[in-house]
Amino acid sequence: MKQNESLWLGVGIGCALLLLCTLCILGAAAAFLMRSTDPTQGNPFQPVQPPTVEPIIPTQPPIVGPAQPAIPGLSTADVRHVQATVTEVSGLTDVAVGASCTAEIRRHDRDNGTFWCNAQIRCGERLVYGGAEAGFFECVLYGGDQHDVVGSDQATTATDRDGAMSLNTVGGSLEVWDDAQGALSEFRLRAQVTGVQ
Repeated sequence: MKQNESLWLGVGIGCALLLLCTLCILGAAAAFLMRSTDPTQGNPFQPVQPPTVEPIIPTQPPIVGPAQPAIPGLSTADVRHVQATVTEVSGLTDVAVGASCTAEIRRHDRDNGTFWCNAQIRCGERLVYGGAEAGFFECVLYGGDQHDVVGSDQATTATDRDGAMSLNTVGGSLEVWDDAQGALSEFRLRAQVTGVQ
């Protein structure tokens, strides 16, 4: 009799354990399915959409010219006259701070439909950039009343046949420099643009 009771007790415990294991497996499967369909938890079988990010709007507008750059071949003026005042100079004994500079900028069309510029820059009585068949640089010419010019020639005489120059009438800056192989030897000059015609 005791053996029968033990047997039934063992069968009952085994069934209870089997039922408990089945419930655990079903519960885990249900939790997994619920999680996979819950949009707040993300679905591992579908790509997750990135959160929406608001665009950053700059607080200051970019510095641009008074109008759009002229299209090659459609420039309204082929010559620009720039006036500037020397603010810093080294290596030139006959040009002082406060001296006046003039830059005559001429547009030159290329055969391929583009253009570049030529500058002849004088400060005081001294030609500091340019010369015969020299003074060419890549440029952007702006339309409008002020005829702004932006461009530069970064190569000094050691690399090509003239000094280097940077002109930005929109920002109001002019800088000319050269190395020891230049006609004026090594120098650097900075000037503030005061007018463009």
